[in-house]
Amino acid sequence: DLTHVSLPLYFLSSILAECLSHRPNLRRISFRCESHSPPQGYHTDATPFIPRLKPGAFPKLHHFAVAAGLKHVQSLLKDVNFPSAQLTSLVVKVLIPETDDTVREFLATIGEKCTNLVDLKLALSVPLEISLSLEHIPIQERYEMIRLETLCELRGLSNLEILEIIHP
Repeated sequence: DLTHVSLPLYFLSSILAECLSHRPNLRRISFRCESHSPPQGYHTDATPFIPRLKPGAFPKLHHFAVAAGLKHVQSLLKDVNFPSAQLTSLVVKVLIPETDDTVREFLATIGEKCTNLVDLKLALSVPLEISLSLEHIPIQERYEMIRLETLCELRGLSNLEILEIIHP
C-alpha cells in the first residue's frame, strides 16, 4: 500500500490532501522544489489550503510537507482530525509574506500541538512570481523581519533536533 507521496511544490491541494488522508499506511507527504526539476505547478493551485478531514485521517503520517499560508497550516494543525502530535517532521513553504506575529502564532501552535516533532523546516521566502509583483514596495515594507524571540515559542519541543528557517 502507498506509504510515501512526493509531489511537485504546489501540487498538494486541499482536495488531494483529503483524498490522501484516507490512505491507511501513508507515512510521508513531501515535495520537490529543485530548480532543475519539472514544473512545480502554480502557487494559486495550493491556495487556500483548507482540507476537510474526517476522524481517523492520516493514521500513520509522521512527515508532512506543504506549501501554504501559515494561517492555513496553523488551522490544519489545530484540526482534531489531523494527527499533529504524531508528526516527527514538518516542512512548510509559505506562499505570501508573513508577519512576525503570524510566525509567532504559528510556532506557538507547533509547540502546543506537534509535541513529537524532531525536524522543522520553515521557508519564509515567497514564490518568485509573488515577489516580482511586490517589487514596487520597498523591501523593508515587503518583508517583516522575524525576531529571534519569536523562536522561543518552540522551547517546549524537547525532541526537536533540526530547526531550519529560510528567511528572505
